Amino acid sequence: MTFMRLALWPLLITGLMCASCRKAAPIAARQPNETLSSYVGIAFFSGSPMNVLLVTTESTDSSHALAGSITYQSQTSAFSEVSTDPQADTLFFNYTHANANYHAWALIQPLAIEVHFTEPTGIVPFRLNRETSGHNMSGIWTGDMSSTLLQGQRSVTLTMDQLGSAFAGEAAVNFVEPWTFEITTGSVTGNGFQISGTVQGSNLYPTTWNGNYVGFDTISGEWNAGGESAIDGGQFLFSRLFQ
Repeated sequence: MTFMRLALWPLLITGLMCASCRKAAPIAARQPNETLSSYVGIAFFSGSPMNVLLVTTESTDSSHALAGSITYQSQTSAFSEVSTDPQADTLFFNYTHANANYHAWALIQPLAIEVHFTEPTGIVPFRLNRETSGHNMSGIWTGDMSSTLLQGQRSVTLTMDQLGSAFAGEAAVNFVEPWTFEITTGSVTGNGFQISGTVQGSNLYPTTWNGNYVGFDTISGEWNAGGESAIDGGQFLFSRLFQ
């Protein structure tokens, strides 16, 4: 296990340096106003899935005007125009990304925001999930998992969707045999979380992952397959990149 901890450490350093585009807690962690929040998830721009972060906030001057930004493909674009309807349940915003102009509207829901584009055309609408205290597991996470049985580690992609207290996710890895993890439940306490479900190989086993956020977009912890029988287990370390 010592080898596995040392092997995963360089990924932690890289994750902390590169994964998080945020240096302070989003306003959602400090503001009760539902219009002001941060949302994260997966969208398809140019036909490819990618992580997206959308943040609505207030300007720092005395006007406290509505402001915001969207982050994807390694670029954070501030909204050039942003407003809401009188009921404050629909957000309208414009921004420029990679020399292209984008015009969008989004339906604000208690647990998520649903984004639609009027320009350019052809972008499939997508849902981003609201962060609580700066955290939500939705997105594509890449990193490593170690295996006690294998006495080694593998690169893994974990895809997660967290809508409030509902968790759904999947990951595939080949340790001794190909395994597919399906996450079906989860819970969060502060910076800590637990997700669980099943892992399918030649047999079906229960699986539990216990971890913590290390920064806003890096998670680490330990996983188990087989419950008390402990068929296998180890550590995991993932980063959520906005590129």
